[in-house]
Amino acid sequence: MMNKKVETYKASALDNKMRKTGTQTRQRDLPDFEGNNSHSDDDLNTLLKEEEDLVRAHRRQVEEMMDTVKEEMNLLVEVDQPGNHLDDYISRLNAILSQKAAGILQLQNHLAHFQRRLKEYNVLVSSGQ
Repeated sequence: MMNKKVETYKASALDNKMRKTGTQTRQRDLPDFEGNNSHSDDDLNTLLKEEEDLVRAHRRQVEEMMDTVKEEMNLLVEVDQPGNHLDDYISRLNAILSQKAAGILQLQNHLAHFQRRLKEYNVLVSSGQ
């Protein structure tokens, strides 16, 4: 009986943690954390770690974007100065845009991987608004 309470707590902790992060979730037939799945603690811990990794990656990407926006603002100030070199501006802007696109793509891939993992454990994430 005590084991069932612990497992129920762990399952609801995942649901609560996901709500806290602002992710739209819907509980549907959470995996059977009792008896049938001998490695359920590991699975739950893995999902929680993956969620933390995703949030950490998102936070890091936002910080990088803020730095990139500052760099873009400086670039715009420079291009407005007399005697600016258009080819340097174009080259730097292209590098900045490529960096932003790569960061977004990397985060989207991380998110897609996490969504697949949630679906494996029947924790569905709404992809639409």
